[in-house]
Amino acid sequence: MHSPSPSSAASPSVPQVSPRSVAKLALEDGTVFTGRAFGHSGTTEGEVVFNTSMTGYQEILTDPSYKGQIVTMTYPLIGNYGINRQDVESRQPHVAGFVIKELAPLHSNYRADMSLDAYLLPTLLVSVNGSYNFTKIKDPSLFVATCASCTVTDSQGPTAGTALINGNPLPQAPKYVLNLNARYGIPVGNGEYFIYTDWSYRSKVNFFLYESKEFTGKEMTIGGLRAGYDWADGKYEVAAFVRNITNQIRVTGGIDFNNLTGFINDPRTYGVQFKATF
Repeated sequence: MHSPSPSSAASPSVPQVSPRSVAKLALEDGTVFTGRAFGHSGTTEGEVVFNTSMTGYQEILTDPSYKGQIVTMTYPLIGNYGINRQDVESRQPHVAGFVIKELAPLHSNYRADMSLDAYLLPTLLVSVNGSYNFTKIKDPSLFVATCASCTVTDSQGPTAGTALINGNPLPQAPKYVLNLNARYGIPVGNGEYFIYTDWSYRSKVNFFLYESKEFTGKEMTIGGLRAGYDWADGKYEVAAFVRNITNQIRVTGGIDFNNLTGFINDPRTYGVQFKATF
């Protein structure tokens, strides 16, 4: 909440804002202050306290000693240097509320990772990465022994039971690999409710130096989901999880032998877990 002023039907100092962005601070004696909301929206309660620091709002927000308190900053401009991930007292804000005179519309600091407004929103972290791999064997005379009972698609080598592998990709080297991870968290009490999902994609892959119909892995997409609650700065966690949500089964490798032996990925699994760190 920022720009608070005592509420009055005739007061010109009350900000004229839409209902969704209005914040109210109601004191025990009946006094009500109205301002603009920023960060996480909702209802909270706590002891109203003051802090006279000119800087250090990030450390104040994450200081466990302010847990359950609504902190009012006396310095008029807050948020001008943003938030970075290094100058924190703990992994999340502990204040029950944060009252300031004016929220800086822009932050400027080479160490800043985000604005103060964004930091006080429920946390959403998303990461995406991928790779493109082009591999090709270049040796017209190179040949290898093959399995006896599989269907080899390469040209036959100089002797029976061999195949020329010029132009083949390297084994276990998919052309495309993509990964997506997302985590959404809502701080509650001294912990955080969270939901986490991860997905990976792999294009088709050849298992051996020679190519055969039986030892080629189809493209594969695997996803997982985890939801739960952690507390005490991540020391404890309880969560439900599921792996391989779509239950997609693919051959992921083989044994280069004459009995066409391969192995597959794990099927869908799910469960509940409690974790404690000592």
